[in-house]
Amino acid sequence: MRSFVTEPMQYGAQRFSWWMTSMLHRFPDADEFQHKVQLAELDYVAGSRAASTALAENSVGLPFDTLDD
Repeated sequence: MRSFVTEPMQYGAQRFSWWMTSMLHRFPDADEFQHKVQLAELDYVAGSRAASTALAENSVGLPFDTLDD
């Protein structure tokens, strides 16, 4: 039987892993546009509280409960 709870979490982890890899590593076949998208993504994470919170929540694992819940 398929689990509708664990599968999205698995794919979410894979998606996060790919997002971090593509944001932090340069690929030899990447063109100038892809490099600028990468820099924009890094700038967004570094300059946005919402983006840095999403990164933090995903890096420690989801779901993420806050202390004030």
